[in-house]
Amino acid sequence: RLVNLIVRIGDRSIADLNSHLRGLAAALTAELPTSRTLIYDTILDCVRGLQPKAPIYGALCGLLAANPQGEPDGVVAADIVAQLGRELQEALDVHATFSIRAFCRFAIELANARVASVDSALALLETLLAVTAEPG
Repeated sequence: RLVNLIVRIGDRSIADLNSHLRGLAAALTAELPTSRTLIYDTILDCVRGLQPKAPIYGALCGLLAANPQGEPDGVVAADIVAQLGRELQEALDVHATFSIRAFCRFAIELANARVASVDSALALLETLLAVTAEPG
């Protein structure tokens, strides 16, 4: 059920997207203690496979990070960013350019949603650009 809700957010009408995002964030926040890994994995799978919806998933992560019931401040944001880092590293290891592009775009969306700092998102992009300039 959770996976279906995450995948389908924003599919129908964007007129009610704000209220749908808030409702989904409330439902996911209640499920975080028992389904944290499933929620994060599903969001990142959607980011990889549904790239045009990256801003929606960034906003969803922002809402999750801003409303952590029973979680210490910053834990949800740190978990999401850490999971993104692991997924990006795996994509880099196998040269999955489609996934690398999706995760870089999502890192910027996380900065936009104040889940990650703008400085860290820009540092990620600068590091990737510096690697492409290296010989060999």
